[in-house]
Amino acid sequence: SEPSTAGVAAKGFRSPTQLLQDQANLDSASALVRQAEVGVEQMNIRAPFDGVFDNREAEIGTYLAPGQACGTMIELNPLLIVGDLPETEASKIRVGASANAQLVSGETLSGRVRYAAREADPQTRTYRVEITAPNPQLTRSGLSATIHIASGVGPAHLVPLSSLVLDASGVQGVRYVLADDKVAFAKVNVIQETPQGIWVTGLKGPTRVITVGQSYVAEGQKVRVAAAR
Repeated sequence: SEPSTAGVAAKGFRSPTQLLQDQANLDSASALVRQAEVGVEQMNIRAPFDGVFDNREAEIGTYLAPGQACGTMIELNPLLIVGDLPETEASKIRVGASANAQLVSGETLSGRVRYAAREADPQTRTYRVEITAPNPQLTRSGLSATIHIASGVGPAHLVPLSSLVLDASGVQGVRYVLADDKVAFAKVNVIQETPQGIWVTGLKGPTRVITVGQSYVAEGQKVRVAAAR
């Protein structure tokens, strides 16, 4: 067999400089081999997540420039649900709160808040909120939804939408009757609208809400109560 370069150099037949040059050539050749191996590996494109290949922008045999897209990969599980909170509700939402989204397709997805903006959108004055929800059925992305987010536990009352009134300062609330049959006003917050009425917070315990004629009475006025028909 032929003597190695290192062995020949050790016997004085090659200079140390030539030995270093040969080693550099070997390292360069090894780097080219590795570069070729990486190129072969990159012929098979792999996404960093599981998902659905949604939009093919190139066919087999199409020439692509470096960095040019060949398609769109969508991650559907978990699904990201995005909404906007009004100014009156933004302060009640916390990261980690449970939430659900009622999709227009009739499906319901449940998850948790992962992000709640601290700064309002300058155009809409609303606050962005993001919810992640498991989506094992791979429900389609882009559907409209009604989002419900848990903001805490407390009493709520179901009242007719028509029972809402404004006081002299423009505050939204309801008028109700005290134990002595005198009218009082309570500020309320609407937390949900349903076909049966609206759920509000701000009332304490059983309350006799005025549902007929509430716009014709004033706080402190004594009234005669009649059961709603």
